[in-house]
Amino acid sequence: MHPLPRGPGPVAPPPSVRDIGRRLYSTAPASASSPPDVLSSGTARGAIKDPSHPHLYYHPLLSSSPASSSGAAGPPTRLALSFLPDEPAPGSRTVIGWIPANGGSLDDFKENHAFRWVWLLRSYGSSSSALARPNRYGGWAEVLQSAVKQSLERGLADTVIFEASTRPGDGYIHITDERAIPPAGRIGETEDLIGSVFVENGEVVPSTYEPQPSYRLITQHGPPIPPKGIDEHLLHVLRSISAEENGDAPGGDETS
Repeated sequence: MHPLPRGPGPVAPPPSVRDIGRRLYSTAPASASSPPDVLSSGTARGAIKDPSHPHLYYHPLLSSSPASSSGAAGPPTRLALSFLPDEPAPGSRTVIGWIPANGGSLDDFKENHAFRWVWLLRSYGSSSSALARPNRYGGWAEVLQSAVKQSLERGLADTVIFEASTRPGDGYIHITDERAIPPAGRIGETEDLIGSVFVENGEVVPSTYEPQPSYRLITQHGPPIPPKGIDEHLLHVLRSISAEENGDAPGGDETS
């Protein structure tokens, strides 16, 4: 197992991440970079892949009111951020959040807090102390944290496992969002620390995993980039949630 390549340290996010709305929905003449064709179903035709992020897609959402008396649908007003290319269901837990479609950037990001309690109940059980901390994480953040814990339990967190195996002694290590990897030997910014887990004899002890309450879904460096292994399991979880929401799979444990 090998960790993802590490750069010299945090860098400013590329323009494609920060100014996606401004880029896609400017008043420039129609061209290859013009907005996608609009459908009447509530989304624009086709997701827009962010070239600077390994998993991020933008889904244009239509105005709730017609653009004219003819009843034609209005232009996209928001972009839903998701790690999946498929159109999200209304209120989907797979949506990270939204930014304005016209002139928006990540400075205008609004987190998706939908289905907070549903995910808490499915992930932790009705007797868990997590239910006493309803404001600790939002809906999508709950999905992320649960996926991190499961990837540790199932031995899927390649980067974390590698770092644990190279640690000189027992102790806690941080799981850092790879949108802003710190220089070697340094701890990342608190807003980029997804959680911490104890390492014993070079091996991760999954039961000791603790989410970091200071972690933020969106920072100046952009949306989350989970470490290698965790990212793939998170995508699996999100696909399962999407399938259930769209009626393509029976309900049940979304994290299996």
